[in-house]
Amino acid sequence: MASYYRHAVTQAVLYREFIQRATHLAPWFEQFDLDQTACRAAVVVPELSEQSRVWKDRLARMRAVFDVELVTVPEHFARARQLAP
Repeated sequence: MASYYRHAVTQAVLYREFIQRATHLAPWFEQFDLDQTACRAAVVVPELSEQSRVWKDRLARMRAVFDVELVTVPEHFARARQLAP
């Protein structure tokens, strides 16, 4: 499980940095009057149970270090790999 979350955070950080610096994307952001440099990183994970306190704490620390938002969804959505019930 640890490598999965590390990979997700790594990808989110890399995409954030790419989007913030990709000059060829500037026209799209300008078209919608958006600040390209304000792009943030996020990782979506299933809600962790209280038994997963260690993972919650580790994810919170990792999120803080890399400035990545942690978005949790009910586990059944994560397992179904879709947002609709």
